[in-house]
Amino acid sequence: GLLKDGAAGVNRHLNAPGGALDANGFHGLQLVVSDDLVDTLEVQLDRLSVVWRIGCWPPARYVVAGGILRVRSGWVRLAAGDFTLEVHLSDGIVWFTDLRVEISCPEGVFTIDGFGDGALNTGALSTASLKLAPETKVSGIRCSGGWGLWCWWVRHLAPESFVWEQLPTILVDVIQSFTGFALANGCHLSRNSFALLPYVHKECCEENYRSDHNGCLVGGQFNGRFMPQGPVEGVDCAYNKDLMSFQARCEAVPGSYTEKSPGVCWEVGLPWRPPTY
Repeated sequence: GLLKDGAAGVNRHLNAPGGALDANGFHGLQLVVSDDLVDTLEVQLDRLSVVWRIGCWPPARYVVAGGILRVRSGWVRLAAGDFTLEVHLSDGIVWFTDLRVEISCPEGVFTIDGFGDGALNTGALSTASLKLAPETKVSGIRCSGGWGLWCWWVRHLAPESFVWEQLPTILVDVIQSFTGFALANGCHLSRNSFALLPYVHKECCEENYRSDHNGCLVGGQFNGRFMPQGPVEGVDCAYNKDLMSFQARCEAVPGSYTEKSPGVCWEVGLPWRPPTY
């Protein structure tokens, strides 16, 4: 597993070709964490709830957790070309409340599909779910390599107080980087499927969604929904000669679906996830 391999596993997850940084568009950057940061990492849960609903789109498969994250010591280093930026952390305590972890089941594998704030908010994770303890100690940004004047400005503009204030935002980005990470096998029975509705007009099929009181789509449309991964767009519809109507293409629906039987989308594809080590 990722944490079982210590800092080496985390660093591979972040920096390997096709890994988290590449998948999020940060090409040419390297983000490295120290051994002691991972080795001293502790997570204590004080609340955990699970929602698991399939048979419609979007499926509801997520965990909402609250608790404490502790790190006794460690550092994080960001490198880009000749420049290296480094921040040291000690006695770090972060309280997280109503942190939602979305789960998908591509190819029967439990996979992290995104993070959010609570069960009722469909948006992406924000600092609203994280709170930094006052006793957390951080260094200012330490800079080396490249142009000396640049490093002088970095040290001048990013002292300890600035880094402390920005740490929750940085943590959100780090947590989001684990989207797509495969957790375990055994999700075959929880793959999602849903029936497509026919439309006489292509424009109606592709317009924005409507949902029922459970949050499931009732109109058959998909565009316009905001998921933890971002707003849904680009779901197009194709003409079905047998029904003489338009239906959404399963392959265009977020979540890696395909039409294995007429008019029914099945979750079978494999979305991005970092390489297996």
